[in-house]
Amino acid sequence: MKNPCMAAEHINPRKHHLRRCHRTPKTHTMSHITVERNRRRQMNDHLKVLRSLTPCFYIKKELVASCNSPIADVEAKISGSNVVLRVISKRTHGQLLKIISTLEKLSFKILHLNISSMDDTVLYYFVVKIGLECQLSMEELAAEVQRCFCTNDTINKITEI
Repeated sequence: MKNPCMAAEHINPRKHHLRRCHRTPKTHTMSHITVERNRRRQMNDHLKVLRSLTPCFYIKKELVASCNSPIADVEAKISGSNVVLRVISKRTHGQLLKIISTLEKLSFKILHLNISSMDDTVLYYFVVKIGLECQLSMEELAAEVQRCFCTNDTINKITEI
């Protein structure tokens, strides 16, 4: 009786190659699943490395912060590497320029701005890119934008209320 292991060594390489090419659909599916699983595992490993290299301001505990007052409601929330900033206030001359100036001073780059208004109320909706120099939390950002609305007159109105 011949040894089956020894018989495998004497297989014609050409015939062996032809045998490998003809896979059943089930083996092909299993092979594809295994390849896909390995690809996802590798991607997750790469993502872990990237997360370890990510600056701390991307990983703040507070992802959403609100700052409300009689003058303006400000909400800031992280969306990926961007911040979505929503400001609702009474329409005031020059207010938008103050907000933009504040954002630029804080190392934010404005990617998108949408302005909606009804009567004397306005909604500013910003999508801003977080600058590498920025070390603010979302709560601090909301408070800084809120300060744009504060002048000596408005501070006096707030303290009277």
